[in-house]
Amino acid sequence: MWFSTDPRPVLYPDRLHVSKRLSRALKQGQFEARFDQDFEKVVYLCGTVPRARQDGSWIDSGFFEAYTELHHGKYITHCVSVYREGKLCGGLYGLTLGRVFFGESMFSLQPSASKVALHHLCRWLKRHNFLMIDCQQVTPHILSLGAVEVPRSEYLELLRGGLAAPHHHYRWKDD
Repeated sequence: MWFSTDPRPVLYPDRLHVSKRLSRALKQGQFEARFDQDFEKVVYLCGTVPRARQDGSWIDSGFFEAYTELHHGKYITHCVSVYREGKLCGGLYGLTLGRVFFGESMFSLQPSASKVALHHLCRWLKRHNFLMIDCQQVTPHILSLGAVEVPRSEYLELLRGGLAAPHHHYRWKDD
């Protein structure tokens, strides 16, 4: 089943809004980002780290198992893991089809850690000519990061173009 919101939020990789706080965190070099490492931990933490104004998570054990199986199989699921002093403190995950990254969830155990992950994801996607990140749900947080709302008809056109490109079935390497 596919839930398709109208409008649909998308983030173009070259349009990430880098706030002063995020810029400072990136310049200080206190975080290290890695691609496709600790996938299971990232998904688990996305489903279990409490969020303000949200009760529970839609990431249940069945979802976790399905995504873990996909990650170890066709390599269409990916994550960006963020570490501080060697400890996982933030990240995000999603899947790719064609030139589209479908963002599933993100988490942060330290301020700016998930935004650092998104910054590294956008840099990687931009270098590899990805069209967009499908953010799926409109939230004030995702809009503050530079996502825009597009009408379903425009989203479906973007999606057709993005899915027409070859799929990337390989592990991502660190930037």
